[in-house]
Amino acid sequence: MKKIGESIRLIRKQRKLTQSMVYTGIISRNFASRFENGLSGIETSKFFEILKRLNVSPNEFEYIHYRNNEYKFKKILRDIDNASSSNNFSELKCIYEQYHLEDSLDSQMISALAYVKIYVHGNNPLNMQLEPTYPLKIHLLESSEWSLIEFREFVDGIFIFRLENFNLDLCMNRAVKAYSKYKNLVDSKVEIDQNMGSIILNYLQIQLTNKKYNFINNYLKLSHTFVIELTDFTAVLTLKFSDLLFNLYFDYDLNHARTECYEFLRTLQKLKFPDFRVFQAIYNYHLSLSETYHRQRI
Repeated sequence: MKKIGESIRLIRKQRKLTQSMVYTGIISRNFASRFENGLSGIETSKFFEILKRLNVSPNEFEYIHYRNNEYKFKKILRDIDNASSSNNFSELKCIYEQYHLEDSLDSQMISALAYVKIYVHGNNPLNMQLEPTYPLKIHLLESSEWSLIEFREFVDGIFIFRLENFNLDLCMNRAVKAYSKYKNLVDSKVEIDQNMGSIILNYLQIQLTNKKYNFINNYLKLSHTFVIELTDFTAVLTLKFSDLLFNLYFDYDLNHARTECYEFLRTLQKLKFPDFRVFQAIYNYHLSLSETYHRQRI
């Protein structure tokens, strides 16, 4: 298993900080080298001082440190994602019921995520009952500085805020801030990019389904920012699809917008893109809504 000091060194280098900038006044330079090479341990109080110097929360450090090992929270998130991708709603229900009975905050958040997956991917999101998601909602609202854990939870947890524009915008700002903070974590870059792409697409879906059309400038700002930031192939395609969905409503030439969406989906099908069927279902759902919107504008 990777030593704590080795993970600290990884974070320090990814944030382009020198040993002097991180350790001065906490531990000596020689001890810092031994610590980062996994040859020496460190007192708890000094470890927390180093985390503060790195601007890393204990939860975030645990996520980074254990991300390549059998970290319980990460493994369960992966199980939830796998069950969702295969439409295994009975498995998601089992995860929800198992962790819903436990008292810890982590367990309550896991159960809420499983619940969200069932109702977002298994039914119309507007039919969701919000009560089982309250632990996750409270956690996201009360955590003013998001770690990678909150950032990941918001990918699906965003639907909890579908009827709360103020809290939705608040959490979107936190997601953008978290992305900016962690985008240089090289070994997490792909995951971070994909999560941000999904957050933007989900944000757009919420606003379109709620028929809240005063969000246009906010969306355009997001799109223009992240078309440059996102480099992962899947994330780039997700943002591209999001923009095409946006155009389906707001391009004055509806036929042109429909054709662009159709051709894009055909390309994804030929590429055997994993989320092709998800994107196709989203497109089919919004096609009639966009047609209604265009008729109302005339």
